[in-house]
Amino acid sequence: MALDETAFRAYDIRGIYPSSLNEEAVEKAANAFRHFAKGKVLVAADPRVSSPSLKKAFISGATKAGLDVVDLGMVPRGVLMYYGWRHKIASGYISASHLPPEWNGLKVTLPDGLSFSEADSQRLKQLVFSGDFHTASSPGKVSQLDALPEYLDYVASKIPKPGKRLKILLDIGNGSSGKTAKMLFEKSGFQVETVFEEPDGRFPNRESELSVKSLEKSISLANKFDVVVAFDGDADRIALIDNKGRFVEPETVANLIMSDLLEKEKGDIIANVECSKIIELMAEKFNRKIHRVPVGYAYIVQALLEKGACFGVEKSMHFFIRHILPFDDGLVAGLYSAYALSNMDKPLSDFVDETPKYISKTFNFEFPDDRKKFESIKSIEAGILEEFPKANTLDGVRVDFDNSWALVRKSKTSPLIRVTVEARDMEEFNRLKGKFTGMVEKELERWA
Repeated sequence: MALDETAFRAYDIRGIYPSSLNEEAVEKAANAFRHFAKGKVLVAADPRVSSPSLKKAFISGATKAGLDVVDLGMVPRGVLMYYGWRHKIASGYISASHLPPEWNGLKVTLPDGLSFSEADSQRLKQLVFSGDFHTASSPGKVSQLDALPEYLDYVASKIPKPGKRLKILLDIGNGSSGKTAKMLFEKSGFQVETVFEEPDGRFPNRESELSVKSLEKSISLANKFDVVVAFDGDADRIALIDNKGRFVEPETVANLIMSDLLEKEKGDIIANVECSKIIELMAEKFNRKIHRVPVGYAYIVQALLEKGACFGVEKSMHFFIRHILPFDDGLVAGLYSAYALSNMDKPLSDFVDETPKYISKTFNFEFPDDRKKFESIKSIEAGILEEFPKANTLDGVRVDFDNSWALVRKSKTSPLIRVTVEARDMEEFNRLKGKFTGMVEKELERWA
């Protein structure tokens, strides 16, 4: 089967199994990864049906290249990331995160346990497609490791015991976090119940994507709990549902975390270009700066370290608490959210109600990952810049107004062009929605 170039994306390798992502692609990528790893690599996976076979292919490619492989089994991505960061070992994780069950992918990190930039991804792609496959005279060895106890002890030691023993529902969504999340929250002193705890890569009970629709079950149970914490498939994202059964917007979750974190930690805040102005309100309260970066894990990590920031957030429900872990871990973010709430003299619903509201929504337009998508986004961006020459072009084009903004950008992980619009009132929201989605729809008509 021929390799599909579109599976090699800006930050990872991701595609539909086995048509655009298969064992051959993962084996070749793992073999080429010898140029980045230093003699040893960690590997783990989520519970997707195709994950065991793809993990086996990763191990085969890496050991043929002479790399020793340490297999951590089926664990949340944060457990793998923690161990790689703590012990300075490169890693590979088999997962497609929040995408449907027919998808899978590979995320890798360098020996610092953190970074793998867009430039690194492009180099890895070039190595794979150049036919750079190496068979060492002495193949690498494979060993197994249970990293969970060390991870649990570390995270629990970094977050104090709760002020109140909240009752928490964990919505695992049949992903990788069931055992880990329950153990961590109970170890920290919370009263815990779970739904959809059993790992099942078919995601039979709900989509791995976190949304109002996918979390209907937990929403129906939420009034029995102080908070619901929901995870996607690899547990690098979280969503909260308040005690009134309302989905809490990512920026409000960020403000919940920051309401406690900024009392204790120094440093500024990193937010990508998709994030709401709500973040700025908490930053102003604590006299912190907001540093905007392009969308993508690597940009947040790099900015956290370069700016000495204490917190980072992406609208896609990734949260970074640097003094605990300098990367996005949904388990850490969920636990810290619960801890912050436990120290408040109000329910989560009151905190949500007190947070200023913006009307915000992202509109997705499907474009194939080929020349069409890239030509289209360039055409759309040119049209916006002609009308708004001072627009922010950090990632796509973002046009800011007094109390509103609009962003048009191509997704680097999915075959989509995204339009995000935010405003304080519905009239302005509808005006911007019509204007900027209209530009994309006009481009779609050109290709029809």
